[in-house]
Amino acid sequence: MVQDYSLSKDSVKPIEFIIQQTINPEFLISTIQLYNKTLTYYYIGRQDIVQQHVKYYYNHFIGEHFIFNRSILLPFTISDTLSGPKTNFLQQNVDKFNRQQPENKNIIENQFNTSHYQIHLGEIFFHAYDNQTFYRCQNNYVYWYGSCVPICPYNSYNQSGVCQIFCDDNFIPMDGQCILKNQVNQNQFFCDFPFLYNDDYCVKQCPADKILMVENRKCILFQECTFIFGTVCVTNCPLGYIEENKICRQIQKAEINKLYIQNSFLDQSQVLEVVCLNNLFQEHQLCVDKCSHGYFADITLRKCFIKCPYYFNLQQQTCVENCGKTEYKYNLQCVKICPTNTFYNNYSMICQENCYPLIQNDNSCLTSCPNLKFNLNGICVNHCPKSYLTDIFQRNCTRVCPENFVTVNESICIQEIEFYNSLFNESKNQCDKYHFDDLQARQCVIKCPDNLLQYKNFCSKTCYQLFNSSNLCVQECPANKILDQRTSTCVDVCPNFSFKNHNNVCEYLCPDNLFITQNGSCVSKCANFTENTRCVSECSRFTDFKTKTCVFKCSNYGNPETKMCVEQCDSGMYGDPFSRMCVWRCSDGLLQDARVKKCVQKCSDGLFVSGGKCVSYCDKFADFKTGKCVQTCSEIIFAGGCFPSEKVERDEVQIWPAVYIFVLCSLLGISCII
Repeated sequence: MVQDYSLSKDSVKPIEFIIQQTINPEFLISTIQLYNKTLTYYYIGRQDIVQQHVKYYYNHFIGEHFIFNRSILLPFTISDTLSGPKTNFLQQNVDKFNRQQPENKNIIENQFNTSHYQIHLGEIFFHAYDNQTFYRCQNNYVYWYGSCVPICPYNSYNQSGVCQIFCDDNFIPMDGQCILKNQVNQNQFFCDFPFLYNDDYCVKQCPADKILMVENRKCILFQECTFIFGTVCVTNCPLGYIEENKICRQIQKAEINKLYIQNSFLDQSQVLEVVCLNNLFQEHQLCVDKCSHGYFADITLRKCFIKCPYYFNLQQQTCVENCGKTEYKYNLQCVKICPTNTFYNNYSMICQENCYPLIQNDNSCLTSCPNLKFNLNGICVNHCPKSYLTDIFQRNCTRVCPENFVTVNESICIQEIEFYNSLFNESKNQCDKYHFDDLQARQCVIKCPDNLLQYKNFCSKTCYQLFNSSNLCVQECPANKILDQRTSTCVDVCPNFSFKNHNNVCEYLCPDNLFITQNGSCVSKCANFTENTRCVSECSRFTDFKTKTCVFKCSNYGNPETKMCVEQCDSGMYGDPFSRMCVWRCSDGLLQDARVKKCVQKCSDGLFVSGGKCVSYCDKFADFKTGKCVQTCSEIIFAGGCFPSEKVERDEVQIWPAVYIFVLCSLLGISCII
């Protein structure tokens, strides 16, 4: 059958100028010399896949490629030795070339100043006198780049008598032919080796969000995979592998002599090392679903212990590697409340028998005494004993005032200064009785400055064990004022998140474990979120929407941009196991695993280390022994992977399909002879 293909002037679009490269130089069909420049021309089909075609085949060869809108891929040359009519479409192409290469403009115009031209391709001439071109092969031959051949070469497909690298729309490459999609049974469809089937296309490798199903060589979503076996998906894990969290995990060499059991039965005459599966716990040589009385379960090690190796969670009755964030450590136990005669260390979360070197305040250990208290030999007290002096600046109880300090009223230590009488310009040891001593400015004044408080006959920054009422230190607030004990100030209205109690004092805590609102109301449930004992509309650090609470550190991960606690970080971010934060870049020593969206020390099964990241596919080779991407393989290379080499006889593996056997044996670290 004779095949005719025409190229009319109306169907030709202007040339598009692009620069690409090619993967393998042997894929280049032809290059031509045109005015001392190497050019390659192609007819290519769908405009939206032009870039895909060119990039796929010419990704490493630098050259200028002119793309025409044509359904087949053909190289051609413009002959400067033949003549023919100069058509509009040729002029369009020349004009386009002139815009891209202004230095060659005159040369090109001179070369095409003839009245006729002819396009030459191999042994076939494309005549353009009537704006039509023809090429044809007879005797069941197919057309292949200027020649008629009996069969299309490898990696090309026969479509209507023409060999093409890619099939047109509505066609699928199969068995060397371009077949209409509606003539293909999709359940039985497969791509020619080594291509893989992905959404009606044959591709060399699955996209990043999919995995190869070995049995049918199709790309499927990760969640559709039954078990991940290396970098591929299988319906059953092969011999020598166990199913664990949807991943086929290889039994390590050190585990060969271990016995994997899933029940409580074991011949006690055998001395074997036991590893329990399916969330069971090992108790001596048995696998049990619950530890016996007197034993404690270690959730991490999946073993039963009489005494926990790390810490024992008293509330959960389990062994844990570390206590919870709100729990205290005491005698290798995790407790919510420290025992009597011990003190809470909120810095190290430990119940201590004494606070040294910290300071004891009630039943807590602090670095310094709170406001209105003084340090008496490592203990915070409200008042220093009579046998001690009170250092109001350093907030200590002392026997002797420090150097450069003087004693006032035989009980208080203040810094020794020389008072200056501003009225008489004389130095005096004390101010006139009608003036106050300004300790800060070292002068006598009639009235204390606005930034200081009047305390007896001194101007001071703070009121010593008294309350500030309109810049005057008083022993109790006036009747029309309310005492705010946190600031030691007499106020007209209590601050936010506090209320006036019956003693005319601002309270910051509600009774009966109720929550306090911003306007000072006590409620049993907050409308939005709870932050400690407060009801707030927005959290200051992170918001846990599950519990509707504000937390300093999230149980999973905290997103610093949204200030929300999340189970999994957003795309492009990774969960840091130490800070419990979502970060854009993992810390040194950790790997970015996009599959689990975490910073990890070891990539997920089926992923490989490449440049600090865990990737599904390597640019060159995947080393299955080290789990890393490498540039070269030292042993067996198969399907983009490096495998160690040993031998297994054919009859040991003859029941498996050939391709599957090779993948299986390679991943097992052996070489199968098939």
